[in-house]
Amino acid sequence: MSLDRLQYELKLMGKKVILTPILVMLGFALFSILLYYLKVNPARFLSGGIEMILPIAAGVIVGTVVSYDPALELQLTLPRKYQTTGMQRLLLIVGWSVLIAFISTNVIDMLKLRYMFQPVQPQSAWCST
Repeated sequence: MSLDRLQYELKLMGKKVILTPILVMLGFALFSILLYYLKVNPARFLSGGIEMILPIAAGVIVGTVVSYDPALELQLTLPRKYQTTGMQRLLLIVGWSVLIAFISTNVIDMLKLRYMFQPVQPQSAWCST
């Protein structure tokens, strides 16, 4: 994909593609600040945002962008298949969401807010408490 084609696709899809993952993670960051002031560790909350909500937001964007194209009828008459254009848009959105997730993960790591899951250790029947 050439750089001018990439710019054209971004212009065609609009700001919702760029802003949605950023706004989702900023919303999680603001809410985690509230959790921090309430003396709750926000690490699980931030990790959950990256793992659960950001992919859902990317999926909603993909569903919206791929299904709605003002010139879909025109593009279906061209020799280039619409599936190729849809796949390019999908890869662009997924790549942008992965970049936002990577940046968010690095910020969480720099702030030392990591959350390591530790399973409950089984207690022996002979262990006295």
